Amino acid sequence: MRGGIRFERVPGVARFADPRAGFEPRAFPVELRRDPLTGRAVRVGHFGAVRPVPLDPDAYRRPEVRGHCPFCPEHRGRDLPRFPLDIAPEGWLETGEAVLVPNLFPYVAHGAVCVLTRDHVVPLQGLTPARLAAGLGLGAEYWRRVGRAEPVYRYPV
Repeated sequence: MRGGIRFERVPGVARFADPRAGFEPRAFPVELRRDPLTGRAVRVGHFGAVRPVPLDPDAYRRPEVRGHCPFCPEHRGRDLPRFPLDIAPEGWLETGEAVLVPNLFPYVAHGAVCVLTRDHVVPLQGLTPARLAAGLGLGAEYWRRVGRAEPVYRYPV
């Protein structure tokens, strides 16, 4: 059989200042793989599997749980990763209540997490159009900055 099946792998690197390492800049390998039969792409993260657990929304309202939440405003400076200086010299992006930070467990080179509110627990009806618009705006601003820092990632935003 000539040609055969070709396995496509596209390695990459996710970079951010890691709170687990005193905010030292770190790089994490990420990889895109393409299924040679279906053409579908998958992203491979190089961290342990996260197992789903039953969700008890009332448990998240307890003070002892809130005390460990990295997304609550009082813990952000201590617990959240920061973007590289060439993307966000201020560490992360903020507007109103929303904050956009690097994904601490990356599976793509420029993955990010957007926290939409300062509230610890928000019911679905609390995700107002203004809160959602702020988060989407941060995402667009992030991709503009990524495109300036690394033109290969330039998107029309």
